[in-house]
Amino acid sequence: MSLATLLCSPGGGPFATASVGRAQALTDNAVVVTAATALTAAQSGSIIAVTQPTAPAVAYLITLPAPSVALVGVRYTLFLAVAAVALNVTISAGVANSLIGTIVNGATGATASTVTAAGQTLTLAGGAAIVGDHIELLYATATQILVRAFTSAVAGITVAP
Repeated sequence: MSLATLLCSPGGGPFATASVGRAQALTDNAVVVTAATALTAAQSGSIIAVTQPTAPAVAYLITLPAPSVALVGVRYTLFLAVAAVALNVTISAGVANSLIGTIVNGATGATASTVTAAGQTLTLAGGAAIVGDHIELLYATATQILVRAFTSAVAGITVAP
C-alpha cells in the first residue's frame, strides 16, 4: 500500500476524512525516499516518507535546495517511515547556519528537552530515531530555512554546522 493510499484511506491515518479533492492533492504530494536524492521547489508541500537504510546499504543524503528569495514559502514535511539500527539519513541545506529552529527531543517516560537548531544539516540518527519522528521545513527568507522537528528519542534528530 502506498503512503498516499494509507494516509487517505478510511481509517488509514490523520487524513482519513479528507474530501476527494484533498485526497488527490495528498496523493500527488506523497514522496517516498529510500536513497540519496535532491528535493526540488516543485515538491513544495510534499509529505516525504524517509526510510533509513539497512545493511549492507550505506547512509544517504537528502539535499535541499539552497535558500533564496525565489524559494521563500517553499515547505517540506519529512517523517521517518522505516527506522534502521545503525545508518543515518542526513538532510542538508548546503549553506552554513541556514537551518534555524527547534528540535524537541523526548523519550518514553523521560522529560522532553528542546534543542535550538542552527546549522547546515539535520540527521535522523540510526539506532536512535524512531518511526514517526518528523521534521517540518519552511523557507522563510533568502538565507534561512525554519525548522520544527520532533523526535521521541533523545538525540533521534541532530543538527550540525
